Amino acid sequence: MNNLRILVTGCGAIVAPSIIKNYKEVKERNIYVVGVDIKKNVSNKYIDKFYQYKKASDKEYIPTLIKICKKEKINFIIPLVDDELLILAKNKERLREENIIVCINDSNKIELVQDKYKLYNFLKENNIDVPNNYKFETIKELENSCKLLGYPKNTLCYKPIISSGSRGFRIIKNNIDYENYLFNNKPNSKYIDYEFLIKSMKKCKNIPQMILMEYIEGDLYNVNVLANKGQTLYSVAGKVLDFEIGNTLKCKVENNKEVIEYCKKITKLLELDGNIGFEVAYDKNKVLKLIEINIRIQGQIYSSTLAGINFPYLELKYYLKEKLPDNIKPKEIKMNRYLEDIILEEENQ
Repeated sequence: MNNLRILVTGCGAIVAPSIIKNYKEVKERNIYVVGVDIKKNVSNKYIDKFYQYKKASDKEYIPTLIKICKKEKINFIIPLVDDELLILAKNKERLREENIIVCINDSNKIELVQDKYKLYNFLKENNIDVPNNYKFETIKELENSCKLLGYPKNTLCYKPIISSGSRGFRIIKNNIDYENYLFNNKPNSKYIDYEFLIKSMKKCKNIPQMILMEYIEGDLYNVNVLANKGQTLYSVAGKVLDFEIGNTLKCKVENNKEVIEYCKKITKLLELDGNIGFEVAYDKNKVLKLIEINIRIQGQIYSSTLAGINFPYLELKYYLKEKLPDNIKPKEIKMNRYLEDIILEEENQ
């Protein structure tokens, strides 16, 4: 079995080591990992070679990437950065001409999935439950949307329509305990008071397109899916037990058939391909609703590997058209994540 050489983008992200080690723990072949990041100082003990590269918005982004891939004889590009997905998808044939496979969906699917408002509307039109939501770009639209969604009786949340991770995400909550908020909460608290929100918005010169929606407070699940053009090949659901700043810290892998079938239905409808990450949750009426789709490998994927299914490696085998193992059933496990310290090499200090 031939060894492989892969390039992983965004290798300096806090979750990147737990993704990359999936490849380094493969037993049946050696996988050489080149990591690239826009930052110079990167901590990732699982990469074999590191390069600093351009932002996706830079005109030299693709040429720089091709230059690195040629030098390192790369077979696959694994993108971990949302901002890169669209440009990589639009250039995947160009990269294919260089014998480089980008593990990515088509650009039209990425555009739909990354626009949360369009995605929710599309799913709703196809009878898939999603959070009640409205789009807003002005303070008046925000105020009207809050009323329509039942604030303050109902807890609401908002975020930019196109964003990644938890950037711009806040939960609008009345009756905030300000003593606790000011003196006990960490500075990254996700809660915001309605009056403070309106006052803050009035100070903004420009408000990007935002989505306001009901805040789903029930059990939250991260679901990893490997798909073949809409057909789910493997699926593992992890119930989130603790999270911080958009990252899962504790989870429990469990066989929740309703969650898995819900994600399979969306995967088929959107004809998704390769590794996909879902965030879904139960509302107060026990109705399962989509929070968002990560149309790439998502950060907590190592929990599925610990449960017995190595999604990152199986995706490589899928693209290579190698035989995939049959009837893999994930073990029900609990996983805790933790930070680890390493010494930087002198050239990366």
